[in-house]
Amino acid sequence: MEDTKIIYHIDDEETPYLVKIPVVPNAVTLGDFKNALNRPNYKFFFKSLDADFGVVKEEITEDDARLPCFNGKVISWLVSADSSTKSDNHSTGEGISVPHLSGQNKGING
Repeated sequence: MEDTKIIYHIDDEETPYLVKIPVVPNAVTLGDFKNALNRPNYKFFFKSLDADFGVVKEEITEDDARLPCFNGKVISWLVSADSSTKSDNHSTGEGISVPHLSGQNKGING
């Protein structure tokens, strides 16, 4: 069976981490990833392709949701749930607060 490689960044740490999950890339779920990490109180964002905006960081919250995969790899950002509620958040302008992630909105709003 083919493993899925997931590269993940935690909060503002510079160096990413790598975990291999014994599930084929097109079937790996958020639940599989959470079980491998055992890191409670984090929000999970994933490199994803949006039809309107191109490459984005998409928050996935459902454990049974399949993770977006690029060339057999998944790229993720873990943001502490505590740090994502601080006042230094960016707003989408629609009443939805989005945590600051390095380079997240470049090219979208200018």
